[in-house]
Amino acid sequence: MLFINKESVLSLNTIEFQEVNRENFNSIISLRVSSDQVDYIDSNLYSIAYSKVCPSLATYGIYCNDTLVGFTQFGKDPNHLRYMLAEIMIAEQYQNKGIGQLALIKIIKNLKNECKFDSLILTLVPENEIAKNIYIKFGFILIDEVIIEDELTMQLTFDS
Repeated sequence: MLFINKESVLSLNTIEFQEVNRENFNSIISLRVSSDQVDYIDSNLYSIAYSKVCPSLATYGIYCNDTLVGFTQFGKDPNHLRYMLAEIMIAEQYQNKGIGQLALIKIIKNLKNECKFDSLILTLVPENEIAKNIYIKFGFILIDEVIIEDELTMQLTFDS
């Protein structure tokens, strides 16, 4: 069992995604990671702006027990017939509680259930060893494809 505090047990049912909207926009762009992680992700504001020029990637607040804890951007890869996880971040004060892993499980599960494509792609900076190891644990593998210069590309192929 995973806990966010003594009173709440975490499960997939406690994680929800809400589209970025007028009501949650300011809270989402205010979310921060620790100072040693800022070079690993784009700002939430940038990702939200990017979704306007790449509308196949939707933006969501990640909520745990109705509390905003993070941000994610995912959808159809604009260049290929596959899904793309463009961003996932958990705010510093909610990290190391299992929330990010539950959110990742839920993203994967939701995309698999859509049954449109058979894989999920993502990129990350090579120095982000923690994220890389989490993705490997989830079955992602490094592939030899450059999507963003100087970043690693990983892919998860869904089971049939």
